[in-house]
Amino acid sequence: MADAASIPVAARIQHESDGHLSSAESAAALIRLAGALDEGERRTVLVWDAALHGAAAAAVVDLAGGLDAALDIEGDA
Repeated sequence: MADAASIPVAARIQHESDGHLSSAESAAALIRLAGALDEGERRTVLVWDAALHGAAAAAVVDLAGGLDAALDIEGDA
């Protein structure tokens, strides 16, 4: 998908493909990415997930930085 969209390799984030990842993984990745942006910084991202909401799909998401709260998505709190 990223090749077809001509996204440079350096701009890609990819998980290892070992086992099944739930649809929640896409949301968690978007939260991590938004949390890494500076306040006011915006990025458009392409999310490709073979299990996105039960079917293979892609979504384009506009992210904005400056989250005031962080979710404990790793369970480390």
